[in-house]
Amino acid sequence: MSERSFQKLLRKTSDYLSVHPIETVRLVLRTFEAEDFGDFQEFTSQKELRRLSGIPEYKSREEAQDAFSKLLPRRKHVPPKFAVVFRETGKVIGHFSLAVYPFLLTDPVLSQMQGLCAAFALHESYQRRGLMTELLREAIRRLFEDCGLDYLSCGYFSFNEGSRRLQEKVGMRRYLTHPYRRGDEMLEVTEMVLFRSEYLSAERRG
Repeated sequence: MSERSFQKLLRKTSDYLSVHPIETVRLVLRTFEAEDFGDFQEFTSQKELRRLSGIPEYKSREEAQDAFSKLLPRRKHVPPKFAVVFRETGKVIGHFSLAVYPFLLTDPVLSQMQGLCAAFALHESYQRRGLMTELLREAIRRLFEDCGLDYLSCGYFSFNEGSRRLQEKVGMRRYLTHPYRRGDEMLEVTEMVLFRSEYLSAERRG
């Protein structure tokens, strides 16, 4: 697939999810709304969460507001980053995004298939409750069964063991490793992948 084809797939998938939010027992994945800014600022200000997930540091409220404004849907444009909402309270406790990364365009296998990269971050107070496992499992089902993706990829920094374990729990496996520059740091990112064929085989086995 060309970069244009990947971007078209990304827009199509984002548009679909904006109209058909993902819902689980405890969570809802939906587009961001203007009223979510306070919750967004709260979880993106957590230093350890930023270190593990790659969320940038916003040095002022205005800088955070500018970043947040880019997440709000506009006419004919749905950003591919969605709010993770705790159903019991309606509080936004994280985000889930889809993207096209350069390795998708050059990998001899993935470049010939329809797939996207996922990323996520969850408020520290809501971690270790199985919430993201719950969301990822349903997101995978919807992306494969409703959106027709051939695979879903997801990366983690080498020091983020929690993310590795979570991705393995939902069936993803190590695919490749590549360097990633973050400011003055050179980090290592491992990309995990789950193919739809593997997902369907696991579903048939029960």
